[in-house]
Amino acid sequence: MFNIFRLKGTEWLSLAAIAVFLTGSLIVFQNFGTETKSILGKPFFEKTIAPKGTLKNPLSVVVFKDKIIATSSSDAQVKIFSNKGKEMASAQLENDSYPTSLALHKDGTLFVATKNAIYEGSVFLNLKNMEKVKIKGDYQPLAVAVPKDALLVFDGISQKLKILNKGKNKLDDFTEKKLSLSYVNGIISEGDSVYVADSNGRRVVRLDSNGKYKVSLKNFSLPRGIAIDSFKRLHVVDTFANTIKVFDQKGKFLFNYGEEGNGSGHVYLPNGIAIDSKQGKVYVADKGNNRIQVWSW
Repeated sequence: MFNIFRLKGTEWLSLAAIAVFLTGSLIVFQNFGTETKSILGKPFFEKTIAPKGTLKNPLSVVVFKDKIIATSSSDAQVKIFSNKGKEMASAQLENDSYPTSLALHKDGTLFVATKNAIYEGSVFLNLKNMEKVKIKGDYQPLAVAVPKDALLVFDGISQKLKILNKGKNKLDDFTEKKLSLSYVNGIISEGDSVYVADSNGRRVVRLDSNGKYKVSLKNFSLPRGIAIDSFKRLHVVDTFANTIKVFDQKGKFLFNYGEEGNGSGHVYLPNGIAIDSKQGKVYVADKGNNRIQVWSW
């Protein structure tokens, strides 16, 4: 028996999944519980999150259930917004901390990289319990990610990707010594792979789960935020190009979205990105315009 669902005012008939052509793009619908979302085609701009003046130079954004968490880097804050854009809570860090990267564990623990420390706190407690992670030695965390129960950290002092294993207080090398990276601004862990936005190297590097180099995507202007959707497509924020570029699993370019400007669907020096595939949404930290831009499928 067919189920009927609605997409932008148009009714379609569907089984568990159906493929149709719409304005020349292949659209595939997936069932997630009671909702059906299409996330295969190019996303369309939906809205802006963060009322004017609430964010200052947002560099990173993550999503946890119905909450959007973003850095307000210039005033050393991390803020939580509802999915409708209302500010719900905020955490004030040390005045000179300048948060650069967020990483979220599936249990709701948020890690915040700043220029000289990493903080952690619970989204469930609205970040009221933020504390510094105890790590020996000097380091400068530029980007963080949470693969399973470890913490990956790119150290700006050594220019190396490090790992903080559970129960440890010392950063260990994660990659091979011969791998050269320069000012990494984005890290994500996906399955048995780790993706690294090697910003000054103008490439995105894929490593295996043990830190061994596998392959690179090259010729970006300045790759920073990276994310993967449920179709395993890689979304790369190319900051100086003022757009987000999308690639398939083999590294083939598919499309881009966002363009330079300050209007709807525009970005200026974008930085971080987060994808909620179940809800069919992409969140981009639009640093130059002090806001979060939202695209949908």
